[in-house]
Amino acid sequence: MWAVGCVLGELHLRRPLFPGKNAVHTLELIFSTIGHPADPVLKRLLPGSANLDMRAHFRVIRNSDINAIPLVGLAKGASITLMALLKGLCTLDPRSRFNSWRAIEDPSTSWP
Repeated sequence: MWAVGCVLGELHLRRPLFPGKNAVHTLELIFSTIGHPADPVLKRLLPGSANLDMRAHFRVIRNSDINAIPLVGLAKGASITLMALLKGLCTLDPRSRFNSWRAIEDPSTSWP
């Protein structure tokens, strides 16, 4: 569902939503837009001992004030219902993210 939200945002913007130069830069862009996840969520997103350095890197970034551009700022001109759907689909924690049923039930996906 994350990918659906990204594609929907890119269709609205007509450009990449998170145009990172590499995986770490892409995550930095995502975190600066969506917000930095709490440590338990970060451990679920980047599991295992191989990702200890990446988790430490993102903790440092979270504690510094980088130039954040909220999702609302990226999707200028989007309706309130589209923004609600994007926020639901582009939620970092998979446990809180919209699933397909929740997305279908969202008012922004209703047809006239």
